[in-house]
Amino acid sequence: MPDSTVTTSSDAPHRLRRGIDWLIRWRYALLAVAAVLGVGAWYTGRGLTLDRSIENMFAPDDPILVPYRRLQRTFGEHEVILAMYADEQLDSSEGIERVATLAEQLRAVPGVVAVVSLVDFETTGRTAQFRDVFSGYTHNKQLNAAGVMCLIQRPGVGDVSRRETLARMRSIIRERPQGALVGEPVLIEEAFDLLERDGRRLNTWCTLLVMLTILVCFRSPVWLILPLAVVQLTLALTEATLVLSNLQLSMVSSMLGAIITVVGVASVVHITVHFLDERRAGHDRRTALSNTLEELAAPITVAILTDGAGFAALMVSEVGPVHDFGLMMAIGSLLVLPACILLTPGLMWVSDSMRRESTAPSDGLLVGRWLGQVLAWSERHVFPLAVVTIAISVAAIVG
Repeated sequence: MPDSTVTTSSDAPHRLRRGIDWLIRWRYALLAVAAVLGVGAWYTGRGLTLDRSIENMFAPDDPILVPYRRLQRTFGEHEVILAMYADEQLDSSEGIERVATLAEQLRAVPGVVAVVSLVDFETTGRTAQFRDVFSGYTHNKQLNAAGVMCLIQRPGVGDVSRRETLARMRSIIRERPQGALVGEPVLIEEAFDLLERDGRRLNTWCTLLVMLTILVCFRSPVWLILPLAVVQLTLALTEATLVLSNLQLSMVSSMLGAIITVVGVASVVHITVHFLDERRAGHDRRTALSNTLEELAAPITVAILTDGAGFAALMVSEVGPVHDFGLMMAIGSLLVLPACILLTPGLMWVSDSMRRESTAPSDGLLVGRWLGQVLAWSERHVFPLAVVTIAISVAAIVG
């Protein structure tokens, strides 16, 4: 059964009070809705991929793309990769047989269009001259290293992605002594792999450090529940929205998770601090939560909208990744608001019921005393601080 309507003495508009009362009354139903949305968004968001195309880093009408596309039309739309390995007996029949075996294995990889190797050139006859021309590609002059030149399809052509093609080629060449893949496509794929890895690492460490800060400041793990839930739900909803909108992550937007973590946690921490102040003032749980939401509904909403507008301003950029980053971050920032609405009433209620202390942490905490001293010092030195701030700003602008 839903709880009875809450009445407070706040000066908030009557309509806002009624809405907050409704949120508190149906807090567990809202948690159920959030859970369903989170699972569905997580399932949908699994299809989000990273755009690994170099062309999409530029505007469609960028002049720099004109010679690049002319190059593709003139010399073909295939990319060149060299699979190389060491072989001290390359000039023997066994060595040539090993080259032939490798060439056949690479030719069978989906996405590989053609291969050129030492096997294609005879030691005598018409093709013998090409053997010297391709020295440094299919073999070295000392004949102790071999290479197989592979032409592969460009991204977006065929049913197999370039990443999958390179992964299969890499698994084959690694079986050879000092085997390695080299070429522009390999460097590009490895660079994007590093971006993805760095994005995940940044998101992980950002979350851990933010949660550690909350744990230190609030001295109870129960206050980690709401920020973690808000961040994860927002990330799931954002990724699902991007997938449904046929958008891909770019090299800039790999930090999406870390920034959403900061925006989401900042909003939730304000709510938590104000709620604890209300509890410390002697209000019961229901009244404290109602007063908190009434007091912070407008400021947090405006702050989130401001974040979204700030990121959306990046969409004026003609650089593809920057434009996409602005759009994705604007979507992610705005989705923090519905995540807070769905999760805050229920999880704040649950967190407060789980804490052991009879009262909220007091302002006597070390960090609280230190911040109070910093504030008092800054109020006593307004003019010097203003002068120093202006000087630093001017120096930064001048460079």
